[in-house]
This record gives sequence, structure tokens and C-alpha cells, in this order.
Amino acid sequence: MPLEGCVAVLEGVYAGYSGSVVLKDVELCVPKGLMVVLGPNGSGKTTLLRVMAGLHKPLKGRVLVGGVDVYGVGARDRARLVSYAPPLPVSQGLGQPLVEFVAAAMYYRKPLPGLGPGREDLELAERLLAELGLGKLAHRSLSAVSSGEAQRAMVAHALAKKTPLVALDEPTSFQDPHGKMLVYAMLAREAEKRAVVVATHDLLFAALNAASIAMLKNGEVIAAGPPERVLNASNLEELYGAKVAEATVTIGGRRLALPLPLEAL
Repeated sequence: MPLEGCVAVLEGVYAGYSGSVVLKDVELCVPKGLMVVLGPNGSGKTTLLRVMAGLHKPLKGRVLVGGVDVYGVGARDRARLVSYAPPLPVSQGLGQPLVEFVAAAMYYRKPLPGLGPGREDLELAERLLAELGLGKLAHRSLSAVSSGEAQRAMVAHALAKKTPLVALDEPTSFQDPHGKMLVYAMLAREAEKRAVVVATHDLLFAALNAASIAMLKNGEVIAAGPPERVLNASNLEELYGAKVAEATVTIGGRRLALPLPLEAL
């Protein structure tokens, strides 16, 4: 696959667990901007993001970020290439204040391992937390906030690394409507600077915000490209195995397919 225009590239990637193959011959270009990964539960979205993030080595194939194989470098160099936030917030047992937790994401920039966060690190952490509505909680322990607040702190932690590629697995699964808006607004801003890959079930978010969409079913990419080309009734029916209704939205002039059973209309 050509690298031109791609921040990251997956080449012939196979991945799985205990002899079971989950991802099958994935070829994918991740351009600068917001890419949304759609797929039913069990389709391999989490595995795909973990493979991108250098956390789950493929059985076969390569993952390149900026032309560098993420599995061909050490952990500190990998941390300069890609950051990741898991689908579940990590809060239990972590007594760090939110601001220190976020600032700690920048450890890989330090000339010597073990150096604590500096003033600039803490200032960036405070700004990210404030933009995510957590400014007043910046000095509260991560184990003493709600799941939604902890999840937003995880998003801030991933973004604080300033890597060229960020992979976020269902970053709004614990959010109320206001929290979702805060996360989505931040992702839109960050996607102007780098590649942001988000696995989600939120089709409206994908339709209105994504620069590109990848559809994953049974571990295979069945469609990839801009929303106006990929997000249609035919592809969604294949993806989710259900008849859907198609509606036109006026925001951005994009055509959006809504996954509603025809009997519900």
C-alpha cells in the first residue's frame, strides 16, 4: 500500500488470540484527520486499535506510522509514534491526581527515565482537563471520580503525548450528552493536527465529523473511505445484518444512513 497521504499504514495484518484469528488481511491507510472505525460487537475493532497502538503484535503483516514499523522499535520510541485510550476507564487503585496522571503520559520525552513531570507538562495537563470539563477535579484522585470523568481523563492522557497517531476505543461509552460534546469537540480540534482513530457505535458522530470511515466485519475491512461514499444503506446492511432506512442530513451536505429497522418507520 502506498504511504503517500497516510500517517499510518496497516499492511496485510493478521492478528488474534490463542490460535484464533481475529483480524484477517487488513490493509488500511490512516490519513491525517478523524477516522472512525465502525463495526458490530466482536468485529475486531478493539484488536485493530490495539494493533495500531503497538500493544498487540500481529501474527503477520506490518503497522507503519510515519514509515516506521511500530513493532520494530523500543517502547519509548513507540510511545513517540502512537498513543491509545482503552474502552474502559482505568480508575480503581490509581491514587494519582488527575493532573499528574495526564502529565505522566509525557514521560517518554524525558532525557532520563524516572524524571517527574515538569511545569510545562502540568500546564498542558491542566489545559486538557479544563477543555474536557475536569478543571475543578484536576487535583482529585483518579480513583475518586466517576467512570465518565475517569474516561475523559484517559482521553486527555492519550492526547497529552502529542503523537502523530492517536487510537481511542469507544471514548464516549461512559459519557452523558454534555461529556460526549466535550470529547467530540476536543477530538475535532486534535484531528486538525494529526491522525485520530476512534472506534465507536455512534453513526451520527461518524457521519458529521469523520474525514474517513473504516467498516470492520468479522475481522475484515469491508469498506473504507470518506463518509459520503462509505456510509450508505447498502454498506450498513452488510455491516450490521439488518435492513436500514436512509435519511439525508443538511449539516455539511453529507448523506447519512440511519440503522433503523424498516418496521419501526
